[in-house]
Amino acid sequence: MAEYLSIVETAYRASIEEQDDPVLWLNSMIAGDGLDLALLFRSNAVNYLVKGQKPNQMKVGSLVQKHPPEIETDIKRLIEDGIPIYAIAEDLVQRGIAKSETIDGVTFISTNDVPALLNEHQQVWHW
Repeated sequence: MAEYLSIVETAYRASIEEQDDPVLWLNSMIAGDGLDLALLFRSNAVNYLVKGQKPNQMKVGSLVQKHPPEIETDIKRLIEDGIPIYAIAEDLVQRGIAKSETIDGVTFISTNDVPALLNEHQQVWHW
């Protein structure tokens, strides 16, 4: 089990003006630096796990945000790098998201399983 658990609760944080969600970027960078990390998506952040989200470029006047966030790609890369990704199943249901609509490689847990997951990690970060 990973030493650190990073809980992502807020979705689409600063993702209009930036090319990445800052929390996903930070987790990706520290995991890439060798930190033993797992992520838990809960609440509105489970929306990140839906396949096929294609961000559009944003344009304000003559300014164009040329590199919109690609959350699906970022999460798939974390999974490919061996980072365990968890999501709370009840949060999907509350938002009308079927598990079949989500990225492959995510482990779904019940809200009742969260305390055990927390106990399996040395540190827990909550965003």
